[in-house]
Amino acid sequence: MGSIIFAVTILVLLILYYNDEYVKKTITKERTNLEQQRNSTDITQEVEQDVNYKKLSSHPQKYQYLINLLNGDKDAANRLVVYYLDKFPNRPSNWIIDKAISDLHRDRY
Repeated sequence: MGSIIFAVTILVLLILYYNDEYVKKTITKERTNLEQQRNSTDITQEVEQDVNYKKLSSHPQKYQYLINLLNGDKDAANRLVVYYLDKFPNRPSNWIIDKAISDLHRDRY
């Protein structure tokens, strides 16, 4: 009887140990995935900002008007421009900004 209790105790301890190791590996893997996603998002944002700067530097007044329509939210303006750049890649930058402005006017009024 004592040896059965001892064997069961050892078995339970082994299960707990391996379960703990599995949980640690899973957590480590999830952390790595999250860090990779964050790094990828940072790189994507840098590229988007660079694209926006190059595309919009020739139209600062229109871009500023777009920002003003969005109550000074530059991030929202950038997201809109990136959205339209993705949707209409062959259009010139002034058309992209005009499209964003006209869609904002259409949706608001």
